[in-house]
Amino acid sequence: MNQPQVEHRKTLQKVSVDGIGELRLFGLSAKLEKTPGGIDTPPPRLSAHTNEILSSLGYSADDINA
Repeated sequence: MNQPQVEHRKTLQKVSVDGIGELRLFGLSAKLEKTPGGIDTPPPRLSAHTNEILSSLGYSADDINA
């Protein structure tokens, strides 16, 4: 992972995560000239979207809390 080509192609990207610090994540493998893309945010924490997903499936707040 310390090869010049890895750095040049931005195969690894650094993302700051609150409470953890800096993470090195794999970037996008496809490199497109006009729409290069990239990683701007860290991955979600465990259960970060649980309430939102369960609510969208019809569960009530009481059901989710139980």
